[in-house]
Amino acid sequence: MENLLTILRPNTLDLAERAFPGYRVVFLQSFMYASRNSYPLEWIARELPQNCCDHNQEHPGTLDGVDCTEEDLDDGVKRLTFAGPWAFRAYDKLITFGSDKSDVKGKAAGGNGIGFKQAALRLMRDYGVKKVEVLGEGWKVHYEYVTKDDINDKLPPVAYDHRPPPFQSVTPDEWEQIQAITAEEGALLAKVEPVDNHGQFSYIIETDNPAVIEHLREFKHLGVSKENRHLRQPHFQGSVGSITWLPLAEDPSLTDTAESDSAWVHVESNRVRAELGKLFINGQIYRFQDEDKGDRSRKTDFWGGIEGVTIVVNNVTYEMSIDRPPMNKWELYGHVKCLVRAMNPQDLISNLQASEHLWVKLPYSDGGNFFVFLLIENIVSRLGYLGFSFLYFPKYFSDKKYLCLDKNLNNDQKAKLEEEGYVLCPKFFTEIGMPKASAKLSDTEHARTLKPVGFQAGQELFKLSQQCGCKVSYPELQRCRNMQGIGAFVKQIFAEIIEDIRLEGQSLKIVFKRSCNIDKECLVDINHHESVDTGEGIMYFIRGIVYAGLRNQCFEDAYFAQGDFFSTFMVYGHELLVRNNTSSTDDVFLNITATPVNLAEFMEGFKSGDDGERVNRIAAAQDQGKSAGDFADFYRSGLEREVAQLDQRKTELETAIAKIQLELDKKQKEAEAELAIEMQAKKVEAEAELAVEMQAKKAKAEVELAVERRQNKTPIRFLLRPLRAVASVSAVIGTAALAIVALANLPSVFSGTEMKNPEVDTTTAYDGIKAPKIDNPRSLSDILRDFNQTSFRTDVWPSPTQIAQDAYNGILEGIAEALKSLGGALEGRKFSVEDNMEAGDYRIVENPTENQIQQLSLLQELFSLLTHHPINQTLYLFQGGGLLGLNHGAKYIGLHEADLDAEIWEAMSVLTHEVAHNDFLAIGHDSEFIRAGEAIAAALQRRLYDIAATPDAQLTGEERKILQIKSRWDSLISNK
Repeated sequence: MENLLTILRPNTLDLAERAFPGYRVVFLQSFMYASRNSYPLEWIARELPQNCCDHNQEHPGTLDGVDCTEEDLDDGVKRLTFAGPWAFRAYDKLITFGSDKSDVKGKAAGGNGIGFKQAALRLMRDYGVKKVEVLGEGWKVHYEYVTKDDINDKLPPVAYDHRPPPFQSVTPDEWEQIQAITAEEGALLAKVEPVDNHGQFSYIIETDNPAVIEHLREFKHLGVSKENRHLRQPHFQGSVGSITWLPLAEDPSLTDTAESDSAWVHVESNRVRAELGKLFINGQIYRFQDEDKGDRSRKTDFWGGIEGVTIVVNNVTYEMSIDRPPMNKWELYGHVKCLVRAMNPQDLISNLQASEHLWVKLPYSDGGNFFVFLLIENIVSRLGYLGFSFLYFPKYFSDKKYLCLDKNLNNDQKAKLEEEGYVLCPKFFTEIGMPKASAKLSDTEHARTLKPVGFQAGQELFKLSQQCGCKVSYPELQRCRNMQGIGAFVKQIFAEIIEDIRLEGQSLKIVFKRSCNIDKECLVDINHHESVDTGEGIMYFIRGIVYAGLRNQCFEDAYFAQGDFFSTFMVYGHELLVRNNTSSTDDVFLNITATPVNLAEFMEGFKSGDDGERVNRIAAAQDQGKSAGDFADFYRSGLEREVAQLDQRKTELETAIAKIQLELDKKQKEAEAELAIEMQAKKVEAEAELAVEMQAKKAKAEVELAVERRQNKTPIRFLLRPLRAVASVSAVIGTAALAIVALANLPSVFSGTEMKNPEVDTTTAYDGIKAPKIDNPRSLSDILRDFNQTSFRTDVWPSPTQIAQDAYNGILEGIAEALKSLGGALEGRKFSVEDNMEAGDYRIVENPTENQIQQLSLLQELFSLLTHHPINQTLYLFQGGGLLGLNHGAKYIGLHEADLDAEIWEAMSVLTHEVAHNDFLAIGHDSEFIRAGEAIAAALQRRLYDIAATPDAQLTGEERKILQIKSRWDSLISNK
């Protein structure tokens, strides 16, 4: 029993779909919960316009033609509707978890995929939105967010007598435990319903949340449209995109220490703010990230973009991403260059004029610190390429005295030039011949501008180290006064990064790991370091060892191989000099040359780990003239300390070994428990397979006996192999119904007799706990093979004239017995159904008309012709109640009389739905049930499409018969 309960652990997906028939679980409540703050309302609100931009056929890449309306409902609720004049054809992505993108890269990120469903979940779970719906071509997807309590309150109970076959051996108490299994979290559900909607789409959201309403009202401003307030009066507009330059706004409230949401600069003792523009990629608003300033998303403006300019770029190919991270400066620069290339000379000049307030007032340093400078530089460069010269400046600009900042002038020098009436411009204006600011300074002022160049200074120092050598920094290592001390120190500080130590004659090679990342700048570093966490730190301590070894005459020579350079060393006074010579090596290593005795002492210190302190203290004691007895006492105390340390280490190792043994014992017990569970599971599986096999043999024997009793006469058995169907009548036939309409000139898919409660599961024997699933979904052929438990003749089909009234009457007793065994009450030909959705009283039709019998025959014949599989169940007619179909224990299927008054595809859909409940893997209307229905729909669709693609003259007799069945059905209805 414990193993069984383990298998039947709470499964919110299945439980939710049982509790809410007709719905599919899209996401569980916990999905995207921990990361919800990364997807604020601004991100959610963008999902709707994104999908509209991607699908707008009349105005591609824009929101033009999309209407936004707002209605007031009761209790402060508002209905916001976003509708466009084109249809969403398919709804599959709206009700499934996935978001299929055919290409990794593309120009359209939308498609009603996972992003929209994430938005629906966030709106309903985190912001209390009451309704989210999508209207497409003839359908509506309605989302419902339910809590775990909602699910558990609606779970239908299953009586002990009605428990399914896998649970026949459990006791009533055990069955109660199984029934007690409940959902542990809520879910976002989706349901597809037919509606009279054609040629347009709609997103409908109803909410009383002011924040949600405010953000959804921004719909038209989150994509390119004529109504977008950010895109009015662009300074350049073309098929590739547009540019709109923004003004600088004065803001005296800003102070030197104030934090601003945008750039600010001095203007006549006031501060001005550069407004953050917006970025639109392929019609959709996008975030921008400057590598120097980080994400430009502000608390006050999530879509805050580039200082001083709004940019629209079309036809951009970029990486698909659910999160859609901000676009960085250089990636965007690669896209906007097409805007500049699309400008003619007059466009270039007019955009340079429109942006003048930015390039003369925003702070500029060599290379630029705002993206806007990259864009302006590209415009200036393009003008220079086309032959524009600074000589033309007076014609298009004022008579101001313009200078470009070719050097790093200090603030005083800039102020002096500005006092003299000069306008200082970025350095890149030299490309069109603008005079340099340095030319207007005196020699003294010019000399003051010549600042050290850090990178160049480093390069020159390294060149000097190659030409004649240079001084480098090193630590004073007092513990390294002899070789044993040096060996112990090397082990202590370099143990984690040493790959190997090799003795080669009188040379010792200490090989370091390549991961040390010692570049050439480390070889001439002059800074002091505290650790070996960096390449500079490693070289700093290597130089300390070299200095100690050479200074104390422990080394005869030493050099270091970096991979690309050989570094040789020399002690000059108290300085260490290094010369770096070009030479490639496979390894990174320090090579020491010394006498054999010194090398042996080095290895003794390295192997023993002796830190050299004891040896150094003895040497110091000798220098101070202490007696031999003092040395002996000192040496003895040192040995005693080492013995105590070894004992402590032994105790630590024994404790560690004991812990490891306990852990191994624990893991062994867990492995034995897992093996026992696995063996029990296999036993349960084997018993279930045996039960199915026995049931199949029993059913086969019953059939053979019935055939023998009727002297090989064909009974009225519409034998259909147990297939699985989808969860609703409209979805059962799926897209295959559309093909039937096309072939037989039927009316609209959702027209005809209204069906009541088509989603109701009437398989009382299996409407309960879900049976164990198989790992891989089965194909249609697998389903047919797996459940072909009895053999029936398929080569001879009874025609309507062969079906007699007495054959129909002969099965009524069997139906009555089945109703009794399944818990249904029976009185005469009346019976009741204990159905959790709609209980009702029904009556078997004992004397069906000849037309009704022929219609039943047409149904079984059409299904056989379309699927090449006969019906494997007994059909009968009933009256009363509110259901259109009943399934009793996977043995009998009842069709309501009203089914035979409707179009043939409607009756087929009811029949197919009820047959699906025969499959023991398709309990209720769960995911297995849906996948089976999809397999059926695929089979029907493939067959009908093949017929549609075949010229009339090439149709087979069987294919012509399929097309004629509908006419025969209509004729029987009209003759009633």
